Amino acid sequence: EQIHVRPRYYRDGVDALIMRLRLGTPHPDTDTDTTTREADRP
Repeated sequence: EQIHVRPRYYRDGVDALIMRLRLGTPHPDTDTDTTTREADRP
C-alpha cells in the first residue's frame, strides 16, 4: 500500500493526516499546516 507516497492522490491535505497517522510525523513535502491552522483558528 503506497497511498501515502502518491501526492496527486491526497493533495487536499488528507495526505498530511495519513502521514501523521501512519508515520506519526508531519512531512515538509505536503501542507501539514492545514490541519494545525484549522485547529488553531476558532
